Amino acid sequence: TQIGLLLIKADLFGNEASEWAEKLNEETSTQSRIRIIENILLSRLKESKEQQFCVKAISYLKKQDQQINIDSFCSTHHIYYKKLERTFLKITGYHPKNFSGINRLFRALHLAKHAQDNLTQIGYECGYFDQSHFIKECKKFTGNTPKKLLEGKHTIANLLLQKLPV
Repeated sequence: TQIGLLLIKADLFGNEASEWAEKLNEETSTQSRIRIIENILLSRLKESKEQQFCVKAISYLKKQDQQINIDSFCSTHHIYYKKLERTFLKITGYHPKNFSGINRLFRALHLAKHAQDNLTQIGYECGYFDQSHFIKECKKFTGNTPKKLLEGKHTIANLLLQKLPV
């Protein structure tokens, strides 16, 4: 039994397994130990489904060929926005709308860095209403205007724009 718990700890569950091992060792009946293990595994399965759903939401939000509409994602997948928001926040640390905004800005800056279009055209292409909307969002997330970010003085931003896929 101890060897099995050590394997579970090392391979699957990390540090949480120590707490579970203590709970299992406190129990004397096999039936109660089985109940504890079932509860642990069911909770992990639920977390796994949430993560899979969150990955699906992220891939939807990262699509470049469409304007992002979180409400349509929710209606397509039969989920309330608040449920999506709680799950997304728990797993990513961001609200879906903030993630979408960051992704849109990253895409716009990437296009600006690697395309010949002007910033206004790129802003429209990425779903901003106008140039001031693009600049406002850029300042909100980075503290700078798009033009200042693209001038080359911000080493970290330039590294991200060169190396990461949109």
